[in-house]
Formats: sequence, structure tokens, C-alpha cells
Amino acid sequence: MAFNRTVSLIVALVLGFAAATAAAQDDGTCRNGLFPAQNPEFGRSKVQGTGRAYFHYDMDGCPRLSASCRRGYVVPGDTVVTGRTIGAFICAYFPSKGGGTAGWVEASRLRALPVNARPPLAAWLGRWSDEGNPALRITQTKSGVLQIAGDAFWPGPVRQKDWPSGWPHLGQIGGELKLRGNRAHYDDGTCTVDLVALGDVLIGLDNESCGGMNVRFNGVYRLRRR
Repeated sequence: MAFNRTVSLIVALVLGFAAATAAAQDDGTCRNGLFPAQNPEFGRSKVQGTGRAYFHYDMDGCPRLSASCRRGYVVPGDTVVTGRTIGAFICAYFPSKGGGTAGWVEASRLRALPVNARPPLAAWLGRWSDEGNPALRITQTKSGVLQIAGDAFWPGPVRQKDWPSGWPHLGQIGGELKLRGNRAHYDDGTCTVDLVALGDVLIGLDNESCGGMNVRFNGVYRLRRR
């Protein structure tokens, strides 16, 4: 019995240390562009309560309930994509024209929405856009296999109006999507892209090997048309 109690105590201490280590390693980053890579899981929530629900910065002592930490807001009824939680805040992203807004939102202002763990194939189909770059197109073959095609670029320090004298860095994907529940995986042997379907929103995360320098297929995509 004493041995069992000792083992239980050791396990509890190890688990507690692991949890503390994981929390210490989280630098609290939650911002545009990095949102897909900053969060291990994703969901959707509806803004509840009254008045503005503010996004909060992720540095200089933020997030905290202070006007100096605020960086935009959503209102009751808006829907946001959610990630991990730190204290009383949830890392959230509001897709909108111009690229959307990411930041820490008070957890009490968000009500989690159900997520379809096995969406039908039709839910994947269409043109998905992260405000134009990158853009994805998902189609279905006659045999029921999903195919993805996408292009991305990073212009570097050269302004777009100066092309083609300053060629941008390019990336392209195309091929079969492997589905598992509301997740999909693309792999051409070099480039991999993982997708998470959340209704009319698609989260994309690549392995940084899908094109030229700084070319990424990471993004919070919105369905544009079927």
C-alpha cells in the first residue's frame, strides 16, 4: 500500500511539473498571421453579454483588463475562431475584410458553439480565401476524392507595382486531400498542409516547405463561393 501511495505521489508530481513547464513555455503570443501556428486546437464562439468585447495585446504585461491593452473589439452576436486559454482570456480571431483581428478576449464574453466533427464532403468544397493571398480551391472527383489547389506568394521588399522586375517568392500546392473527421491533410512529399474545417471557416497550417522564402499557406480562410 505504501508503495502504491509513493507511486501515485510521484505520478502526480510529474504531471504537475509537466503542466507547469508547458504553461511556462507559452509566451502568450496571440496575433494576426501567427494564429494558426499558435493554437493546438480550434473552435468557434459567439460573443455574448453587453457592450464591446475587446481584443487585448499579447505583450508589455498584456493581456490584462486595462484600456492600454485594448486593440479592437467585437460586439454581441459576432462569431470568432478560438484557440488556447491563458488565465481568464482566450486567444481569438475575428475574420473580416482586410485580414481580420487576433488577440486575447475575456473568456466570460464568449459562448462556445458546437463543431461538426464529421462534416459532409460538400462542406469542404469551394473557393477559400485568406483575403486573396493565399487562396485555396477544393473540388471533388467523380469517385468522391477531394482535391486541393492553391497558390501563395510573398513579394519581399519589392512593391507589387514594380513586378516583374522584382519577382515575388511563389508557392503552389495541388493534389489529393486525406480526410479524418473535420481535419484534412495534404502531402506532396515535401510540402504538407493541415486543414481544420469550422463551418464557413477553414484553418490552414503548413510545414514551411511549400514554396519560396516566407511563402506560407497558413491562414484563417473564409468560404467565398461554391
